[in-house]
Amino acid sequence: MNEEPASDDTALRQEIRQLGTCLRVAMLMMLVPPLLHMTWILLRVPRFEMIFQDMLGSTQKLPEVTKIVVLAPTTVLAAFWGLAGLAAFTMFLTRKALPAALIGLGTFVILVVGSQLIAMALLEPVVQIVRDLSGDSP
Repeated sequence: MNEEPASDDTALRQEIRQLGTCLRVAMLMMLVPPLLHMTWILLRVPRFEMIFQDMLGSTQKLPEVTKIVVLAPTTVLAAFWGLAGLAAFTMFLTRKALPAALIGLGTFVILVVGSQLIAMALLEPVVQIVRDLSGDSP
């Protein structure tokens, strides 16, 4: 009679572990889209750099954040991929599902915000160049 509840308890623990693993994998998969978006943008930095060189004559006239992105796109990309890798590693080392989910969610937010900031850093100077060319400067 004591064996039956123990086996039920073992089965329940096994199911909870599987749910925790599923949660970790789902959190890991959430990190992929912002990383791909960021990679796609940063791989196109040379095109933006050519536009800035042609239209401004130098990248020195760019805002500081844009200079960082233009001068070191691979470093920026490596930092965000490193963060995602560290988060994935930590999520699978953490025994409890809630801290793993919070790590995954926090990393997701950082990656989305970072991706949008990088896009804005590259597009804002282009918008300003177009405004200057069209004579529509504020």
